[in-house]
Order: sequence, then structure tokens, then C-alpha cells
Amino acid sequence: LHRHAGRSVAAMSALLAHEVKNPLASIRGAAQLMETSVAEEDRELVTLICDEVDRINSLVDRMGLAADPRSLERGPVNIHEVLERACRLAETGFGEGIRLIERYDPSLPPAFGHHDQLIQVFVNLIKNACEVLGRDRGEIIISTAYQHGVRIAVPGAAKPVDLPLVVRGQDNGPGVPLDMQ
Repeated sequence: LHRHAGRSVAAMSALLAHEVKNPLASIRGAAQLMETSVAEEDRELVTLICDEVDRINSLVDRMGLAADPRSLERGPVNIHEVLERACRLAETGFGEGIRLIERYDPSLPPAFGHHDQLIQVFVNLIKNACEVLGRDRGEIIISTAYQHGVRIAVPGAAKPVDLPLVVRGQDNGPGVPLDMQ
């Protein structure tokens, strides 16, 4: 029974991936065709569409790998590129009307991680803040800094890992209600 159930889930995942990737290919193709006919100031939006379609395709490809985090390719990531992408996605979608202020420390070294997963983390955090703030009245400040001496114990690591990069999100929302704290 377990073997058959596993095969069914795998087959359903493959079918879902196929059904999602086909429309994404059409969206990307249409965006590429639009790129030649849109005004220069709108080309950034077309590029954003193509990049996000690629990111969703990558997510669909990785869906089968979710159970084994070691299979994700990690490497040096410019955290500011990740944050800028997350902010652009917010501005063109769910964060319309919210003022996003970016204050980055330009001297930060690359972070070690998975580029697309980091984008998803920050998109989710910004989206949560936007939902609480509501339209046309909110402000979110995203800042980065280097903080020497921050360490954390990681399961399986022989010694604590240095975590000198700090990403801070601050908004002018009502805060977390006392009963939820």
C-alpha cells in the first residue's frame, strides 16, 4: 500500500508540475514578445515577469526535493539583490500604496544561502507586514547591517556559526496584540 501511495503522489506531482509549467511557458513567451514593443520605462516590469516565471519554474522543479534540504544548491548570495527583488515584487503587487524604504549597508559580504528561497522568505515577510498595514497608510523600512559577534548553535555543527549579517524590517503598524505575544 505504501509503495502504491508513494507512486501515486509522485505521479500526481509530475502531472501538477506539467500543468503548471505549460502556462508559465506561455506567460514567459508573451512577456518576451511584449519586451520589444513596450516603452523603455516598462521593460523592467517585463523583466520582472520573466524572472518570476523562472523562479516559479525552479520552485516546481524543486518540489520533489523539499524533503531533502541538502539537495538544494546554496552559495554566496548578494542579500541586497534579494531584498531589492522582494521589494520590487511588493511594489508591483500586494504592497501597492505602501512606502518601502531601503537602507542598506553597502559593505556587507555575500550571505550563504539559496537565492530563490531567500527571495521567498523576504516576500512573505513583506507581504505579512503589508497585510497588517493596509493600503495607502503604511511604511516599511528594510535595513541591513554587519553585527560582529553574533553566533548561533546549529544542529550538527561542531561549534556555533557566525551570523554577522542583520536584516531588519520595521513598519508603522499597530504591533502584535498582547494576547498573541
